[in-house]
Amino acid sequence: MLSNYDIILFDSDNTLYNHGIHEKTAIFEAFSLYGEEIDDERYLLYRRINDDIWKEFERGISHTDGPLVERFRRFSDASGISLCPFRINELYVEALSNQCSPFPDSYEVCKKLSETHKLYIITNGTESIQLKRYEVSPLRPFFSGIFTAAGIGIQKPKKEFFDRVLEKIGNPEKRRVIVIGDSLTSDILGGVNAGLDTCWYNPEHKENSMDFSPTYEIESLKSLL
Repeated sequence: MLSNYDIILFDSDNTLYNHGIHEKTAIFEAFSLYGEEIDDERYLLYRRINDDIWKEFERGISHTDGPLVERFRRFSDASGISLCPFRINELYVEALSNQCSPFPDSYEVCKKLSETHKLYIITNGTESIQLKRYEVSPLRPFFSGIFTAAGIGIQKPKKEFFDRVLEKIGNPEKRRVIVIGDSLTSDILGGVNAGLDTCWYNPEHKENSMDFSPTYEIESLKSLL
């Protein structure tokens, strides 16, 4: 599949790393440090709100204090838990930045691919978290760089995000570059917008209800080999 490409742009969370585990561990730790209890029901409420916030972010909707604080402000209103959204977000970001759990196949796949391709991470995730994880990750030796939405100055799926990434890595031929990620609305749409081939990592066999399609679809990272 990847023999036609020289450069692979990998999404981070839920593609290479198990963000579900990271997120839940960090949320419970943050609320414990804050002195409030959170149960599974409220955690699911947080996840729904957080998903809505990031979808708004992808669409370019701005939030007064940024999406990170806004999610906790909305969660406080919806849950009835009185929170300082700035403080609980600080605790959460700190807890999350200490989480680094690649999916079981990530190491083998990235190690093998790095022998024949240049690998980069592209992410909308919080810059401080992503950069810290990148530096301490067991996957770090296999990557040539990381590009965050904050560092680029615009987020996926905007075409300009990918244009700037390509510029920073030397303007390779687009036909030699592929985007791999789990999000249709961020990674795949972004790749399509930028005229790049894409590979949708879809281990849960979600239905594609969008009006565009990835170049490839896989259910296992090992399929890349």
